[in-house]
Amino acid sequence: MQRIAPSFLVYLCATITMKQLLKCFMGKEWLMGFPLTTQLPAACSVPCTDAERIAISRAQLLDERTYAGLADLFRALGDPTRAKIIYSLLHQDLCTCDLAELTGISQPAVSQHIRILRGLRLVRSRRAGKQVFHSLDDAHIAILLQVGLSHVRDGDAGHPEMERLLGQFTAVVSGALEEGEGA
Repeated sequence: MQRIAPSFLVYLCATITMKQLLKCFMGKEWLMGFPLTTQLPAACSVPCTDAERIAISRAQLLDERTYAGLADLFRALGDPTRAKIIYSLLHQDLCTCDLAELTGISQPAVSQHIRILRGLRLVRSRRAGKQVFHSLDDAHIAILLQVGLSHVRDGDAGHPEMERLLGQFTAVVSGALEEGEGA
């Protein structure tokens, strides 16, 4: 493979746009030992809409309060300390002192995080004498956390645990729907 002199590349980059550069090298996989990659644009190159697709999607939209609640949920999990608390509670109930030690923050700070998580129904608390123990509110939270962790770790839909998790999710959703119909 023929190598291009660096000074030529500086000149080349200064006089033409990246789009022109990629067009020039289209069909070639490598330039100076580096792979050529292109990213798809984030928006349509030609403004257009499909009224039928929009109507179908609009009919499937949920109410605004649902989206606000979902955003609050992800915002709460967006804090690394709260994510660590939720993950710790995935395995066992823990008291505020234990969570403070695990997370490396003070007990009052843990209490503030727990207050937020309890407000979103992610965590529930129970008093046992002078201690307050915390646990995940329900199975939905465990499933949400496991799916999120699977996505972060490897994002592989063929992950061995994914089938089990999807089975749990389906069972939880089916049970919730049956309870809703019985009410």
